Amino acid sequence: MASLAAGGNDKKDSSKEVLIRGEIDDLMDLHKNHLKELKTRCADVLDLKKYPHYDDIFCLRYLLSNAKNPNSDKGMDLAEAALRRTISWREENADLLNDIKNGKKVPFDDVWRRYMGVFRTFLRNKGPINFVIVNHSSTKALMDDHPFEKVKAFCLFTREEDFLICDRLTRETRKLVKTVSVIDMYDMSVFSGDADKRFAKALGDASNMSTDLYPQFLDKSILVNLPNVFNWVWKILKLFMSERTLAKIVLHPVLGHGASDSVGSLGDLCDVDEDNIPDFLGGKFDTTEALRSTRERKEASVTVTIPARMSNECRINISEANSMVAYLISVAERNVILSAKIVPLSGPDIVLFESRKVNATEGTITGNWIAPLAGTLVITFDNTYSMLRSKTVRYCIQVVSNNDTNSLENLVKMGTGTESD
Repeated sequence: MASLAAGGNDKKDSSKEVLIRGEIDDLMDLHKNHLKELKTRCADVLDLKKYPHYDDIFCLRYLLSNAKNPNSDKGMDLAEAALRRTISWREENADLLNDIKNGKKVPFDDVWRRYMGVFRTFLRNKGPINFVIVNHSSTKALMDDHPFEKVKAFCLFTREEDFLICDRLTRETRKLVKTVSVIDMYDMSVFSGDADKRFAKALGDASNMSTDLYPQFLDKSILVNLPNVFNWVWKILKLFMSERTLAKIVLHPVLGHGASDSVGSLGDLCDVDEDNIPDFLGGKFDTTEALRSTRERKEASVTVTIPARMSNECRINISEANSMVAYLISVAERNVILSAKIVPLSGPDIVLFESRKVNATEGTITGNWIAPLAGTLVITFDNTYSMLRSKTVRYCIQVVSNNDTNSLENLVKMGTGTESD
């Protein structure tokens, strides 16, 4: 075969067969001539003294990922361009990548996990399998509260953690180790207000960049428990995904959540044992801790739609004088009039927040009030002045007693990333 002759190898296996097996030494032998050529082309940027990990295994990924036949001239050109872009990007972000290598979290990780139901377990070969739980995720709130570029950057940099795991295992086992992602769409509703095109674009942009930066990285993405309107959602998602990414997607309509065993197991779709399959998907991995932050957020955050010429009140009992009331409020579009007062057990009402319009352009507003007396906290979202338009408001209100500051700390962490990210 031409590819074997080009590699100087007399084995009878095709390039595709060797790739499927993923045996690194066979792959490097098969493509050794073109691997040598790629390193020669990029000799000016492959500084092995400074970066010893830019070796044959690192370069091989670019050959394998950049053409159906990586031994073709076109494949070589694409591999060279991708390798140069990667090295340039890694130099630009050297400090951050080095921090991740040394075990530091990707910046924004703690904030991200308050909005997104995500966690990692491991395949039988110890490679990462990442889970995204849609009904524990609020991409709309994430994009409302944080800049597009920050979200896109996190979607990209978080791949570095998994890449380091895969690269280490590849070198130890001499087999190409890749990641698997599982997206559980159980109980997803595109009409809930949590699906967001801005997030789809941020994720799509990061995925397209990672095609260059992390070649031979993703084995497959498995989408399970597809909603009835999935075909419509899929048309939108496909707009932001590369052809290469689409080719790695596996769809499985029903899995776990009490469904019959006859529908199959996640172990049928990827090489993972029960101990690393989430409990709600029929496995033994306890997700209590993994989804704690998003469970707390779901319980604490409320979204209401206020019809035109109507108002909405939130009433909360204040049991102690001088309690602190911490709030997080955002308006989806346009504005509403916000006011807050304490109705004490006796005496006149006490105004905590004078009536004013809160605009969507302000993003998420946060702060706190002090309730000088016990009584009923009444927060009013007034849309009576709007003759035609309904308004959607997301809010979280927590009362913090004199002896408890945890609720306030959790609200700050949960909502806006005002702490260091």
